[in-house]
Amino acid sequence: MKIIFLISIALFSTIAAADDITSEIERLSSYSEFGGGDIIFTTKTKHATCYGYWLDPNYAGADKAYGMLLSAFHANTQVGLTLDTTVTWPGSSNSYCKLVRTAITK
Repeated sequence: MKIIFLISIALFSTIAAADDITSEIERLSSYSEFGGGDIIFTTKTKHATCYGYWLDPNYAGADKAYGMLLSAFHANTQVGLTLDTTVTWPGSSNSYCKLVRTAITK
């Protein structure tokens, strides 16, 4: 019973930290000397708690997510993002939330 309770708490805390936004990308920046090439970006529609968003290039699939972000930026199309609002980029005092999922819908 304890295991089921602990799993439920872990799932709830993970779901509670995730938030979605859909918008066009306003600005993309890459920091070649910080974090091994960290990518931060902002969107035209602002999130309530995140100043912008952060993609860690060391995560599996980061190259694919970056390709999707770059494609959406150049096409001026909306991108769907899922964010972890509890993890922020250490390179700024502004709150850049961690990117978890990227989606483009035509």
